[in-house]
Amino acid sequence: MVSFETIYRIPPSHVLKTRFHSYGDGVPARWTHLEFDEDGRFVARYESLGRASRGRARASGGWKKFDTDGVLVASEDDLPL
Repeated sequence: MVSFETIYRIPPSHVLKTRFHSYGDGVPARWTHLEFDEDGRFVARYESLGRASRGRARASGGWKKFDTDGVLVASEDDLPL
């Protein structure tokens, strides 16, 4: 699986912290991450979703990026699993 830093295009000087993840069938199904800049200031929140199909294959629900005010500023329908 590609790293979330790569998926979300996080600059190397920023930190991405996992705030929450939930499990479905023993594997992560939903993630929430917080991005902080090099001075520790909150930059953005990311939400992503992965799910299992009927055949147990992993599928993507994509991801969303929200700014400091909670406004959706970017999204993609694909999440490399």
